[in-house]
Amino acid sequence: MRRSFWSPLAWTTVAIAAGLTGTACKKSVGELQTYDVVADAPGDPGHPADVRLEMQEGDLHVTPGGVHVVGGAAKTNVSDLAPAVSNAGYKLTVSQGKPGVDASKWGTGLIADYRLTLGTTPMALTVSGGASSVDLELGGLAVHSLIVRNGAGSVRVGEAAPNPMAADAIDIETGAGNVTLTDVGRFGAAKVRVRAGAGTVNVSLGSKVERELSLDLETGAGPVRLGIPGGVSARAEVKSEAGPLKVNGWTKDGEDYILGPSTPNPRIRIRVKTGAGPITFEPAP
Repeated sequence: MRRSFWSPLAWTTVAIAAGLTGTACKKSVGELQTYDVVADAPGDPGHPADVRLEMQEGDLHVTPGGVHVVGGAAKTNVSDLAPAVSNAGYKLTVSQGKPGVDASKWGTGLIADYRLTLGTTPMALTVSGGASSVDLELGGLAVHSLIVRNGAGSVRVGEAAPNPMAADAIDIETGAGNVTLTDVGRFGAAKVRVRAGAGTVNVSLGSKVERELSLDLETGAGPVRLGIPGGVSARAEVKSEAGPLKVNGWTKDGEDYILGPSTPNPRIRIRVKTGAGPITFEPAP
């Protein structure tokens, strides 16, 4: 059963309660249904659309190629958690359920599978989740900035094609879960920041980095793996409280490690820290 969902109302979106998967009094789930998502907002390179995707629990998959700013469909067996759309000027929000609906009341029986598409409108994208799996393929999309905040669950961001606009930053935080970024160089951001409370951080810059880039990667417990393209200069500050350091091909320079010739203005500046876990630098695939 497929239902079309559209609402122009400007709602205040529900706050995310991270890490909650059940309560003492669970509600019964219903029939699995599919809801279409159709959402648009203005945006241009000088004033990108402010696009926000807000999950509580479940799976979020995002791909390019949409006709609308945000399109696609969501499957869920809880009608109260059907996608809700609000827009006001340049701001557009797609949330899991209307304000005040707590996804944790349905416990582990909840099914929420959001498969959304993004269009060509320039945008600043923010994704938030409580206990969610987040998979974003942004290749070829005009994304000025990306912010991800996830309480628990994996986060993957891919960039299969270059970003057509000058990007500002990628900023990702997750309480518990693996973070994987691929072909970051194609995104074209000046800054990339990743924080993981517990989990693996795996970042590959891809084959090319065409602008100066600052990388700041940190995990409380878990390995950090960074793939660097050949032929670029880089300087890294590396700290591991407990875990081996593998930086083959890099040269120790004071407290830092350098790749390529020592220069006051390397193409890539790196800060990596882990409380417990190995740190590995390797050639990007």
